[in-house]
Amino acid sequence: MEGSHNKASLSRGDNGKANGRARSQDKRGDNLAVVVLAAGNSSRLGRPKQAVRIAGECLLVRQLKLALSISANVTCVLGCNALAMKSLIPRDISEKIRFVNNLNWQSGMSSSIAASMKPILDRLALNKASPSNLSEDNSAHEGSALCSSAKYSSSGGLPVSGAILLLVDQWQLTEDNLGALLNSWQESMSVHDIANGSDIGNVNQTIHVAGSNDQFTPPAIFPRYYFQQLSELTGESGAKPLIKNNMDKCLFYDLPEAFFDLDTPEQLAAMQTVS
Repeated sequence: MEGSHNKASLSRGDNGKANGRARSQDKRGDNLAVVVLAAGNSSRLGRPKQAVRIAGECLLVRQLKLALSISANVTCVLGCNALAMKSLIPRDISEKIRFVNNLNWQSGMSSSIAASMKPILDRLALNKASPSNLSEDNSAHEGSALCSSAKYSSSGGLPVSGAILLLVDQWQLTEDNLGALLNSWQESMSVHDIANGSDIGNVNQTIHVAGSNDQFTPPAIFPRYYFQQLSELTGESGAKPLIKNNMDKCLFYDLPEAFFDLDTPEQLAAMQTVS
């Protein structure tokens, strides 16, 4: 795999080559919902990974800044010690984030993904029923004390057309990494979907995911077509079963940085030697 942040190879799940090439970020994706998954208790690490500092700031803040670099539609899923984790975030950042408190965080990552999708689906349903409400968001969800006033629609009034899942401990990911993945997703969307936010049945079904058909990991971009299925996920495997069931629709992105995470004391020591 390429180690460069500026180059990446793309291939489909059937091992055929995808058209197009990755390029550096040149536009934002405010019609893309970025979901930062940060609900776990870091049991193997022995301390909250959200609070681990890298380059002078905690991982949770780093990942939220990374998410905001590509979209204004950012959702953060908290769970274990949710209020304490939220207190780590400076106000100028937290006021831009939509927080969801996953009360079932102990059941695994799938529950966090499902929790993030349900309010987004609710918002899409509301937008479809009453487009004039696009600029308002007064809904409340689990753990409403964590909810902010951030909106699920872009500044241009478009409903979200896709969602990217990002892990709180993917500490090597950069803006260039996410920007290239975002551009690849945008290129794959139909002109009609970008311009009009087409009905769910007509949304592009290509899933963009880091890795290969042998080994893959977030970040992964799911078109709106999959939102309902994401909201119904259960278990500890996250979105992996959904990806495995749709391998022929996956566009894999060579992104070595995505495979560096923080689960053990040994990984923490390794991170601290290079950060």
